[in-house]
Amino acid sequence: MVKPKKPVVDYNIVLYHVTPTDNTNSIVLEGLNPRFSQGKQHLVWVVSKWRITWAIAHCAARHRKHIEELSVVVVDINTNLVRRTHFEGVFVSPHILQIEGHSEAVNFLDPETDDEQETV
Repeated sequence: MVKPKKPVVDYNIVLYHVTPTDNTNSIVLEGLNPRFSQGKQHLVWVVSKWRITWAIAHCAARHRKHIEELSVVVVDINTNLVRRTHFEGVFVSPHILQIEGHSEAVNFLDPETDDEQETV
């Protein structure tokens, strides 16, 4: 017996990408481009809101940057353009992703502004 395919769920979600602040201007102009990925696969990595703190720590270690030298980029993306990884709350995309805004990473670590980060 053949199992019926699951229906394709098509909706937008807000995800976040952490990057060294030096990259922010080009990201604003060109979007998040997977060709600049430094991993084995050329993919854009994005995370759910609850994973931002982990992503900031990961990016700081990977790029040898202080948290003050990092930015968080906000992406409003269709679920068809990303796929889940084996890490819960972490997604990848082979597509160029346009951003909605960005903010300094330290703003996402301040408990006073946990629910409402100001983005540019």
